Amino acid sequence: MSSTIRFGFSFISADNERLTYYLLYLSSFLSPWFAIFPTSAGLYELFLLILITILIKNDKLILPDWPILASLLLIFLGYSVSTLNANQPLEAVKFPLQFAFIITVQATVLYTLTRTKNHLYLHAVALSASLIGILIYYALFLQSTHIYANARLILFFDNPNEFALHVAPATILSLYLSYDFLRRHRGYISILFAVVAVLGTVLIILSQSRRVFIYLIIGMILTMATISGKRNSIINFVNESLISIGIILVVGSLLYYGGLLPETFVERLNTSEGRGSLENRIVPIVLALRYFSENILIGAGYNNFTLHLEALTQTDLERRYSHKPHNMLIIPFVEGGILAGIGVLSMVSLLMRRTFSTWKSGSFKNSGIISVFVICAVSFILAQMFGVFSLLRLNWLVIFLALIAINIVNEGSRD
Repeated sequence: MSSTIRFGFSFISADNERLTYYLLYLSSFLSPWFAIFPTSAGLYELFLLILITILIKNDKLILPDWPILASLLLIFLGYSVSTLNANQPLEAVKFPLQFAFIITVQATVLYTLTRTKNHLYLHAVALSASLIGILIYYALFLQSTHIYANARLILFFDNPNEFALHVAPATILSLYLSYDFLRRHRGYISILFAVVAVLGTVLIILSQSRRVFIYLIIGMILTMATISGKRNSIINFVNESLISIGIILVVGSLLYYGGLLPETFVERLNTSEGRGSLENRIVPIVLALRYFSENILIGAGYNNFTLHLEALTQTDLERRYSHKPHNMLIIPFVEGGILAGIGVLSMVSLLMRRTFSTWKSGSFKNSGIISVFVICAVSFILAQMFGVFSLLRLNWLVIFLALIAINIVNEGSRD
């Protein structure tokens, strides 16, 4: 037994670069599959811990640049301090504990090992392969009722929005990979990724996640603009927008008239009343701002804001639509106080500003997969204006890879 343990430590400490990258891309492949494990943790975290151990042993660590790191630390500090104010501290402490893993282990591993365009390309292939796994899982349990919740597809996830958020980036990346393999005259592989992109779109439609519809539409439009290489023409942009929206409408219509979409799907698209109404979005934001005006420094704590809703509501309309606000820029101020709110605003503004300045300089021209990762991150942030602040590992994987991609393309343009 002792000899086995010694071999294990020597294996981990060995400078085996090929093994390290196998583990890295395997971790990207496994990133959506955490939900299968009852503890909401699994092989993704395990592989990242192995990787960080290897990097520490070899004294090879690269951290995010200080503006990004400062933003992440503000988010961590805000949510950590706000646990002191939480009615349910055991629930509130989940955020700082999980976010500590994200900003230390996950960020460090990605920044240290992802250094070239080829590294990003292999991340994209791994994520697309993971979507193939999700599609196989769906096919195996197609007739099962446990993969749905309130007629919305969830597979093995807790809720349909979480499920759709894991499918969206892989769908967008598969669309680009289909084009890229077609460009390389590898028709069969191109068809495979095209089918994966179409089926990923089907899964998102079946999830009925409106925010991920936005994610997908924006991502497809910008990816098609990247593929065409014509980013400066308004006419081309409009054409690509119409094509992207048309693809989603055609797939959705076929599903609807084929009887695969329930009545709740149409109900969720109704903005005049019910779950799809504007009041259902606006009222929670009003309640959140009311709470923040009285608790600026320290928030309610992660997942604790809903415990204050009864005291905050003043009218029948507010009582009807009282729930957690779906806006990733607002909920951190409410749950994590002023520090977390500023941290999120800072991180989002840094990503958007760097994206715009890189695009304006022309560095994204012919950048391929680099620009697609940035597209995924920007699409996610825009869609999350209608969603909550996320702890999902895959979302942070995409954000970190987008920031790394911007660094890579800018360094390349300076060489």
